[in-house]
Amino acid sequence: MSTLINHFCSFSLSPISPTVPNSLAVHLRTAWMRHAMVDPCLFHSTLFSASAHIDNLRDSAESPRTTYHSMQTVRLLRQKLDDHNSRGRYEVAGAVLALALFNMRLDRPEIALTHRRGLMNMLEFLKGDGTHLTELVALIKVMLLVFSMIIPPDRECPLSRSYAETYLAPYPPSLAPRPSDLLESTLRRDTDANIPATLTVATGALIQDIFYHIAADFHGMVHNAQVSTTPSHPHLAASSSHAAENPSLTIEEEPQSNTTTRDINLCLQSAASIFRSMLATSQQPQPQPQQHPISAPATPATQSKESIPKASLIRLQKLLRKVGFPSWLQHAPEAYLWICLTAAASAADLTLRGGFIMMSMPVLLALETTELAVTRQTWVYFMWLEQARGVGPRGPGAGTGVGVVKADGSGSGVSELS
Repeated sequence: MSTLINHFCSFSLSPISPTVPNSLAVHLRTAWMRHAMVDPCLFHSTLFSASAHIDNLRDSAESPRTTYHSMQTVRLLRQKLDDHNSRGRYEVAGAVLALALFNMRLDRPEIALTHRRGLMNMLEFLKGDGTHLTELVALIKVMLLVFSMIIPPDRECPLSRSYAETYLAPYPPSLAPRPSDLLESTLRRDTDANIPATLTVATGALIQDIFYHIAADFHGMVHNAQVSTTPSHPHLAASSSHAAENPSLTIEEEPQSNTTTRDINLCLQSAASIFRSMLATSQQPQPQPQQHPISAPATPATQSKESIPKASLIRLQKLLRKVGFPSWLQHAPEAYLWICLTAAASAADLTLRGGFIMMSMPVLLALETTELAVTRQTWVYFMWLEQARGVGPRGPGAGTGVGVVKADGSGSGVSELS
């Protein structure tokens, strides 16, 4: 039992990021655990979460230990739900959250969907100034947005883009997230004079080119968008030019400070290749307003959009794990999120897609606060990528957070999640 508790705190929900002292990961290690130690239902759900995560890491079937804690959680949860006064309590919502999230890790989407519906209904009860409810509501919203990236729409309890943008993660127009934000943060971090550079010349050039492509495409899709595609990182622009003039330059030929830095660059280059391949095999329904650094020629509609070999994605998963959450948080947290989301979008099967999305959670929670700024950036990028590769609607407001959404939820931003 102590092993599971230690796993929950030390690995399953990521190391604490010193740069975000009030992150949701910190909440899980502190307030969540205090509640779990005095409530049997939340306690069993916490042990279930840790055990399910261990099963997932081992690529094994659900263990008897996992089944036991799952059954105990469900039994105790039913008792609590019979009491209407308990429905708005932290322990009840937390237990449902754990069941939903880690049933998804066990590749049981039908069960996870049932708990997701319960969570969406439970948000109505979690209002007020209860202890730690603000943080718990933020965790639930993160999970609901993550679900929207893994599984198809739930007809019984649909989660529309307008719902996600206006209710789960609302934001003022001046702070509207853009699909290029994750890469912009990656480039800004790497050019910070106070932080040792992580990207090599070749990697920096690839990321810079992709950043320009996304920003230019977003500018072309969204009316009145103020997106500048002028290079804001001069030395990286020069690096991009240098890389273009020296196509034989590879990561092996560039100086590496250590193995971790090398593996981070390998992961980014692999994700960049996946990104380009996805766009190269997708239909481009409308011409772009200008020539972009990345060329994505249209192909026949009969050609499969799932062209990334499964073996390549599995190798990338292993390399991401080899680097480890602490190193990603220290060197390139936004890049890690971008890699996971890009790989997930390319996966042909639900298990692999969900695996990459779930891998992003520890770093996401270590960066995220109750404001959900990072979660909005990840969700908007993923929705843009789904649209860019031809599996989602395009146009102003289609998953970008800038559509016209009316008071009744209708408008150009309303669409089922892909």
